[in-house]
Amino acid sequence: MSPTAIGASVMLPAVLAALLLLVAWRPWRRGDELAAPSTGTDGAWAVPIALAIGWMIALRVQEGEAIWELRQRWHWLVVAAAIGGGVSALFALRWVRQWFIDWRRSERLGEAMSLNVAAIVIAFAIRWSLTLPGQESYGDRLLLLVSVLMPAVLLWPATRREPGIVCGAALWASAAGLSAIVLMSGFAKLAISIGALAAVAAAAGVVSLWGGRRLGAPAGIAFAALLASATAAGRAYDDADIHAAVWFLPLLSLLLLAAPLPRVWAERPRAAGLFRVVAVAILVAIAVAAAALQSGGGGLAPSDG
Repeated sequence: MSPTAIGASVMLPAVLAALLLLVAWRPWRRGDELAAPSTGTDGAWAVPIALAIGWMIALRVQEGEAIWELRQRWHWLVVAAAIGGGVSALFALRWVRQWFIDWRRSERLGEAMSLNVAAIVIAFAIRWSLTLPGQESYGDRLLLLVSVLMPAVLLWPATRREPGIVCGAALWASAAGLSAIVLMSGFAKLAISIGALAAVAAAAGVVSLWGGRRLGAPAGIAFAALLASATAAGRAYDDADIHAAVWFLPLLSLLLLAAPLPRVWAERPRAAGLFRVVAVAILVAIAVAAAALQSGGGGLAPSDG
């Protein structure tokens, strides 16, 4: 694959994501207009859509038109992207959240329920649609379900609460680490596509600096779904026999964003954000180092056989 194609697979999704987020967030607004966007609810649909579109573009550049024909089982990752991004964006719409709020008669409970329902719908839909080689058993399907659902439910409060640049940096680190592990396992095309996911997360973090945005709760759900799907695909086509625990470390590292910190950190939010990002990066680095010790060789793309 040419350097131009690799660059297009990673940079094009990042540029398009930045443009989409600028249009959705309109960070040039001033005064009271900034109150809503800073909470991560206004325009919260944009990051899930950017992640899904970026992932699809990268896969399309790697595989060409064949990706839409779903010729191989890993091609169903485009379906997982549509599910994760589309459902997360749908539940980010104001009228959907309002329905749950009216039903529960509580803004806090209603919004939390809507987000958790989104995570559940996505997890079961991906479990149903994504059947990878060697992962057809009930136990493997259950593992896929849990690996999508648990991080999604635990991550969305963090992407709603923490500054966008903090979450963007942490999401970038986890996706970049998984991309490196997939590359060492012998699946270069998937590694480059996950690199595009990392680039979109980084672009979202950078754009969030303008206006002090948060990425929003739906972003956490969508990213967790896509990264869990990519993790499952990497494991399915692993030619290096990398340990399962190593595969899941980049995904589990994101839970450090949601982990509670001592109360003293509340008075130092910037230091707390930096601590979370560094903690995620360290755990991801450990996973990459462990994969490097176990791996050998590489390849471009697998075949289902």
